[in-house]
Amino acid sequence: MVNSERSLESLCTQPGRALAYQKEIALSVQDITNGQREWLRNLLCKEKKDSLEVSASYIYRRQLEAERNANIRTTRKKLDTLRHAGRMYTPEELLEHKATQDKSSLANCAGIYIIHNRSKDMYYVGQAKKLVDRASRHFTSNPANNQERKRMNELMSLPEVYLDYRSKDRFSISLLPLENSPFSTLNEFEDHAIRAYDAVAPAGYNRISGNLMDQPVFQNDDCQQAAEFLLDRIKETDVFWSLTNDKARKKYTSLLFGELILPVNSVFSLHFIRLLRAYRKTNKELRLKK
Repeated sequence: MVNSERSLESLCTQPGRALAYQKEIALSVQDITNGQREWLRNLLCKEKKDSLEVSASYIYRRQLEAERNANIRTTRKKLDTLRHAGRMYTPEELLEHKATQDKSSLANCAGIYIIHNRSKDMYYVGQAKKLVDRASRHFTSNPANNQERKRMNELMSLPEVYLDYRSKDRFSISLLPLENSPFSTLNEFEDHAIRAYDAVAPAGYNRISGNLMDQPVFQNDDCQQAAEFLLDRIKETDVFWSLTNDKARKKYTSLLFGELILPVNSVFSLHFIRLLRAYRKTNKELRLKK
């Protein structure tokens, strides 16, 4: 393995966890040949030189935005059907349900919630792993307690659900589980709904539209192949499965690239981290059953 003895010896003075991480990384990539390492280096260097090209993720985002905007009416009909098929809560009913609910019930369902200010015909759309807990917070958390948010509200005259609720506006809240929807992810579900209900301020309460980048989008097939090549080397290690957030995945990726002596490529690294997140999320249950 290239430089493995030097790198491992130098790590003996590092804190225990960092040393354990680097040792396992070194072991997971030790069978990568010099030729494969050189292929990875050349690819990432080339991508840095070609950075002025329009990124694949930008093209993907624009195409997806155009597609979703073109289907707003159809999406709105589907979402209206889901909302009217289920129960619509008033804020008071929602807060009562939160206080008395069975913990195994709807509160533990992942999905989106749609808050409708019926007095002003304005919407807020959010996503949550626990629908009732998250949706009810809008009617109990005063945004004025958050000084940065208060300053932004005053500067940009942004609407707030809580303030309108305290002003006696009438609201209804719909809780839509992901499993009952035609969408595959929370980000997709939320973004479609934000667009369908024109929920971005000033027409609605959302600050921004939903997250379009639900999957890693690499610049070309070579980058996709390189990312999957690296993932295949590390996906069975204990350290990989301990990466529960993007901060940890970023640190891990930095150590991995350092071990392989790869050039820094922020665009590739960003999408590689997304690939790690997506793979872990998709395969977590299978891993636990082993």
